[in-house]
Amino acid sequence: MKNLHSFNGAHNTSNGLMQLLQGLLQDYVQSLLNEKIIDERFSQIRTKLEEPDFIQLINVYLNDVESRLSEFSCFIDSVDVNFSKLSLMAHKIEEKSTRIGARHMKLASIHLIQACDKEDHKLVSQSLCWMKHEFINTRNKLQPVLQAQIFSYSTANGHGSDQRSFYNLTAFKSFTAEIRMRYEWRKL
Repeated sequence: MKNLHSFNGAHNTSNGLMQLLQGLLQDYVQSLLNEKIIDERFSQIRTKLEEPDFIQLINVYLNDVESRLSEFSCFIDSVDVNFSKLSLMAHKIEEKSTRIGARHMKLASIHLIQACDKEDHKLVSQSLCWMKHEFINTRNKLQPVLQAQIFSYSTANGHGSDQRSFYNLTAFKSFTAEIRMRYEWRKL
């Protein structure tokens, strides 16, 4: 009987932790919406997709954009810059950013497309620099969301190997540290 009570207590604690995590995650996502880092599309995707699909979608987006930005840098450094090709590459980043609701990245993409259309090397370089900055900022802001989703999914599905438990705990601590930092910043 005592073991059953201990199990139920642990189960209730786990449920409480998950509810707390979901509340913190919702507040964090709302703060990203308020900052206009993301838009409603991001929230819709997060709500509609199963956690593993959402996690994979965001990871694929981040990896793809990072790769395209790297490729973009190589093309802009060439002697004979093909501005139409660069514009097409920027359009692809804009489309992907629009699809997942990465608002700042979408705006930076539009700015880069306009610079490419003007065929102004200096303006394109500045726009690319701004886009890279926005990408780093967006990626850093989305990491806590991904970590919380991974923690939530792994915990809910009983994926509790020692290594995963350590990773889940690390992800949860990282996410809660980000939340604390945001609330402290707002108090200032």
